[in-house]
Amino acid sequence: MREMRAIVITRFGEPEVLREERLPIPEATPGTVVVRVRAFGLNHAEAYFRKGVWGEVAKVSGIECVGEVHDPGSSKLRSRERVFALMGGMGRTIDGSYAEYVRVPESNVVPFESSMEWTDLAAIPESYATAWTFLRHNLETASGQTIVIRGGTSALGQAAINIARDLDARVLATTRSRDKTRILEELGAEPLIESADLSREVRRRVPPGVDGVIDIIGTSTLLDSLKMARYRGRVAMAGFLGGGAHSRSIPCRSCRVACTSASSPAHSSLAAPIFRSPRSRSAISSRVPNAEPTGPHPPTFSISIRSSKRTDSWSRATRVERSSFGHRRCELRGR
Repeated sequence: MREMRAIVITRFGEPEVLREERLPIPEATPGTVVVRVRAFGLNHAEAYFRKGVWGEVAKVSGIECVGEVHDPGSSKLRSRERVFALMGGMGRTIDGSYAEYVRVPESNVVPFESSMEWTDLAAIPESYATAWTFLRHNLETASGQTIVIRGGTSALGQAAINIARDLDARVLATTRSRDKTRILEELGAEPLIESADLSREVRRRVPPGVDGVIDIIGTSTLLDSLKMARYRGRVAMAGFLGGGAHSRSIPCRSCRVACTSASSPAHSSLAAPIFRSPRSRSAISSRVPNAEPTGPHPPTFSISIRSSKRTDSWSRATRVERSSFGHRRCELRGR
């Protein structure tokens, strides 16, 4: 039986619980496709998987990847066709993308065309599909509208800014650091410094209230986000960058609140053109080359890290160097 390398959760805990193991290469079953993983991104959800916060999970983590079709099964995909895969139970109920090969539901595998590097592509699927879903489905963003994105310098925040500006919407985006306001300006957003009562400043700039809010910070700012929205405006909570503390009951009846994920195959398919958009760019702070080979098998996959928090969470299990470009480059140590 042919084998592959995979990064496995040996027990719940910190990054040290991750180990490289050899597992059988999966075979396509009815309704699934096997993807040869070229690169994958790291997500906050995977840290929760690893720590056991969400209960029992798959042995191999990873909710997204980019690569090539290895075994198309009964699908209409072609062997070696470039695809991205996300969600569909990966990392939670089925083994995920922290491996050289992954078996994914056919509905969650989408072909694309792009000349970008694999490590750049890896930072796009989950961030852009989620941003697309919130902007087009939940907020129904249209040209001329005004949108607030709280957590604008995160990977998801930058993706949302890019898509919103492409839709010709006015974007106000937040950051906690004045040093990062330039990032928001370069993306075409009006920068705001995050605060507990940000709604006051937003209402000063947009007295009637904004058309929509994407709140990536979470429950700690959700009530304030509701105060920003106009009558019949929309607020979508898209993450927990500020932690997942319980929020008080929501007293607002004049706006709509949505929470969603990018697991819908339809939304993933709609996001496929993003790979060809000149605005699409990945918010990568670090790239992790493939693990050092432990035998005659050549390395085949890489990891993209999209924020300093993710880099820090892996630092105890990696060797970190400073590259000439000022980015932190991490290399997984052979175990």
